[in-house]
Amino acid sequence: MNPETKPATKQRVSLLCVCGTTQLLAALCAAKSRESLFPDKETQYVLVVADLFYSYHREYEFANAILELSKFWQWQHKIFIETKTATSLVRNLGSLKKKASNLKQLIGVERVDEVYLLRENFGPLSNLLMYAYSDAYKITYGDGYGLVYDPKFFKKINPWKPSLKRRIYTNIKTALIKKTKQEIPLLKFDEAVLTIPIDYSGAYLKNIKHSFVSLSLFKEIIKAASEFIKPEVLGYLQSKCDLDGSRIDMMLLTTSSGPIKEGTVEFEQKVSGYLELVKKHCPSGGKVIIKPHPRCSTVENVALSNRLSNNYEPILIDERISYYPIELIVLFLQVGLIVSFLSHSSLVIASLGNYSQIYEHDRSFFEKSIKKQELDYFLDAQTMISESVRSINNGWNGETVLWSREGN
Repeated sequence: MNPETKPATKQRVSLLCVCGTTQLLAALCAAKSRESLFPDKETQYVLVVADLFYSYHREYEFANAILELSKFWQWQHKIFIETKTATSLVRNLGSLKKKASNLKQLIGVERVDEVYLLRENFGPLSNLLMYAYSDAYKITYGDGYGLVYDPKFFKKINPWKPSLKRRIYTNIKTALIKKTKQEIPLLKFDEAVLTIPIDYSGAYLKNIKHSFVSLSLFKEIIKAASEFIKPEVLGYLQSKCDLDGSRIDMMLLTTSSGPIKEGTVEFEQKVSGYLELVKKHCPSGGKVIIKPHPRCSTVENVALSNRLSNNYEPILIDERISYYPIELIVLFLQVGLIVSFLSHSSLVIASLGNYSQIYEHDRSFFEKSIKKQELDYFLDAQTMISESVRSINNGWNGETVLWSREGN
């Protein structure tokens, strides 16, 4: 779907900075929803792919997937800024004004009206981008399709505390930056434009102007993106198995994780947990698609597929296809049951239609599958997901906050 072309007296430029395929769609939803506020202007879209937080090799693969998906939309300009380039720009000893000028020159756009970012202080480029285009209206589209929170709150509940060595390194680096007066000021967003609004900390939206994307626009954009990737995904799946007249019994969504060494307790816990989910919800001999999170470890999914092959027909989606959001794939692939473990996709899928899903698991499953220090965090996240899906199923219309820690 291309943005509508209308006679316009002026142009306005919206710059969307994204770090993933889901973020691309969320940013487009937010930007497109604001077009109606400027009926006499034609919107030109600029895409900046940056802050991917991947290894060098996978960073390029993921960036290519984002750029490929972006082809369903019309852009004035697109650019991928690799992490090493972004880091070099930020750490350069030149003045802030020079850094901002260098970034604008790299992007190739001198002035924009709006800047869309996942959240403030996200990666090496986010703060510099906001500073470089400080006159632009600054908008957050949130994690997923609209999850926002106070960073101090997340720091408090985050179970993955940095090591002492990492904390010392960070403190020294911060002190050196301040000493050379190269710190980039942390600018605030002017507005949050959210598609599936979740205030995870409970008070974030009380302190910022906010608006919500209509469900009809969200579904329109998702459908257009889905139609774009459909030939590629179906062609890939057809090469892996016979889809003609064949039912996919179950799709398992595996979660994101860093590298996990095979043979460790953590590795066995995770693979065994997924095996338990399949055995519990899929009959023996069933066809099971394993759809990894884009940031999920490849090794654990291969191990899972190998172990399932004794009693099931597993289809492990490769990294290229797994970069595409599941909400695009379910629109054209007939799946009997979608099973996920702490996946934000559960509520996204629920908002698109009546799909059969399993997303709630009892405490004993968590205790067997994750580290003890992560238990409270993950149980809390499951509560948020479960209550959000129930609200959607009970008729949530997209015009209010879907879930908030302090209540809607």
